[in-house]
Amino acid sequence: MKRIITFICALGAVVLLTDLNTYAQGRSIGRGPTDVGSQSTHGPDTDHGKSSDHRQDADHRKANSDTDTKGTHKNTIADQIQHDTTLNAKVATLLPAGTDLATASDGFKNRGQFIAALHVSHNLNIPFADLKAKMTGTAPNSVGDTKSVAEPKSLGAAIQDLKQGISPEAAKTEAEKAEQQAKADEKKTKPTT
Repeated sequence: MKRIITFICALGAVVLLTDLNTYAQGRSIGRGPTDVGSQSTHGPDTDHGKSSDHRQDADHRKANSDTDTKGTHKNTIADQIQHDTTLNAKVATLLPAGTDLATASDGFKNRGQFIAALHVSHNLNIPFADLKAKMTGTAPNSVGDTKSVAEPKSLGAAIQDLKQGISPEAAKTEAEKAEQQAKADEKKTKPTT
């Protein structure tokens, strides 16, 4: 009789623990992994608005910033500039007349490279479209779309190709000057703390 009572108690404890485990798993569905022994548990006082796996959040943000065939929005250079009113105003003064910011910035590796190219175009009176074509390795086709035509060139190499009679050293100096101007433009737009 004692064995039966012990067996029933043990069986009851196993069922109770199984039910608690199943309940706990059901409560944490979709909330990311729970690390045993750390503070990332899912109790009633836990802030479930934040994932305990920061890499998962970063991957989610990256996926949301990319364009796919379903038309999700891509955080382009033009978007970054347009959301910064001070920088947007500065860039507008450098863009050639009638040039669309999104079209002009398309194909550049990053915002700094694009703004430096605008400065070179302005400083040396080089047509921006020609400079962009050299730096991105693309050229417009008959319908206005761009197609790859060559290897992209550095800013200095593009200056050398497009500015007659400029030495490699002078082209490098002009590229560095424009890069510094671009950095200064971007720095002015960052809030100071």
